[in-house]
Amino acid sequence: MPSLKILCTRKTSSQQQPLRISHIGGTNNSKLPWTLTVDEAIRTIELRQYTFLVVRDGRRTEVQVAQTGEGQKYLRCAADAAGTDTLGSLPDCP
Repeated sequence: MPSLKILCTRKTSSQQQPLRISHIGGTNNSKLPWTLTVDEAIRTIELRQYTFLVVRDGRRTEVQVAQTGEGQKYLRCAADAAGTDTLGSLPDCP
């Protein structure tokens, strides 16, 4: 299964919700930029079309689909410990 490296995120916030990742992005093997909504990325992972990776400090971490206690799906890095947010620490997408 092909992999895409996530290099940036877009975040949204409102009075009702805290800061939340809405999009992920990066460049493909041809160095062309790509952006997906979090929902599109979740579907892509669940359909096993792509895997997504984050490289931080030379370490590759796979991105997984996780679920809140209320059933809301979101993306998280496999290596994130409690309180760690690797995706949230990525720079903003242009």
